[in-house]
Amino acid sequence: MGVFLLTIAFVFTFIPSLTAPFIDGNQEQTAVADRVASHLVEGSLADPNDPYVLNVTCTTAFFADNTAPAGCSYDVDGFQNRIGVSNRADVNVTLARVDAATRDKTLLCDTGDGTVVKADSADCDPSNDGVVYQIGDEPSDRESVTVARRVVTIDGQDATLLVKVW
Repeated sequence: MGVFLLTIAFVFTFIPSLTAPFIDGNQEQTAVADRVASHLVEGSLADPNDPYVLNVTCTTAFFADNTAPAGCSYDVDGFQNRIGVSNRADVNVTLARVDAATRDKTLLCDTGDGTVVKADSADCDPSNDGVVYQIGDEPSDRESVTVARRVVTIDGQDATLLVKVW
């Protein structure tokens, strides 16, 4: 009788954890976030021959939602079209520097002359040609958010590209 009860306890304890990866409701969000992050850092914002090294001109035009300059790997207008996601999915893309000690993230910004600085710097002025590297709505606190991260280099400095999908 004891062996039978231990077997039943084992089955009820471990079988749900075996099937959990297949019944998770966020699989679509995970796939979208991962695909968009890879697409941006391996081709759209970087040279495919030099992935993860972002081109400042293409990156600034992407975040400003402007027409792509010559030499950029995307040529369609509109944020959702550039990342290849339908309007049904809410997406936010951010380029930030993450402090290793505190884990605080600080958005990056193009000053308007191709120099990348922290967005809280006095040199970053969005009202005067500066572009803060963030596009898309911010997710609400009430929704499940999936985040894909990629460590990249832009203008000679390390940064983290964050793609949030909800």
